[in-house]
Amino acid sequence: MASESLADLDEIVHEPSQAFVESTNVWEFMQTYGIDDYEAL
Repeated sequence: MASESLADLDEIVHEPSQAFVESTNVWEFMQTYGIDDYEAL
């Protein structure tokens, strides 16, 4: 049996709704400090 590395597991298994994202502390922090793109951090 071949074992998978983390690099092989790059598929998105869940994408939250925009309403959920906007209800999180991370979203609030990003809005407060003018961060538009989480990936850019």
